[in-house]
Amino acid sequence: MMSKKINTIAYPKLPDSPVSNITFEIPEIPEAPEIKDPKFLSLNLEQITSMSDDELLKTLSGEAACEYDAISSPLQTIINAELQRRLLIKTSKPHWSVTPSFGLLIIAVLISILALFVSIIALPQERVTFLLSFLNNLK
Repeated sequence: MMSKKINTIAYPKLPDSPVSNITFEIPEIPEAPEIKDPKFLSLNLEQITSMSDDELLKTLSGEAACEYDAISSPLQTIINAELQRRLLIKTSKPHWSVTPSFGLLIIAVLISILALFVSIIALPQERVTFLLSFLNNLK
């Protein structure tokens, strides 16, 4: 086992101190490892728009098989914006049942208007027959 040299500092005895000698040991600090700059992923907007949703998600999560160390914050923002744009396009399409439901609504409104006119036209004839039968009963 290799012994390390430890620097010591000895302080002389102080006149009014009960401590005779104080010694501090200062360990040697190892050299810091070499820090290299990370490789950032570089994509332009055309490359991002041509990638599929799965590829974009794998790129964001770090699962993509690329030789990069990190993704810059602006690139993450651009990829997220592209994914949100695609999701907005998908969700803005109406459901298939909207058109048939609108057709059924129009048919129901037309039938109810027709029923309203029929009841308005039939109402006075019923009143006349009711009045005639009422008058015949009074005699």
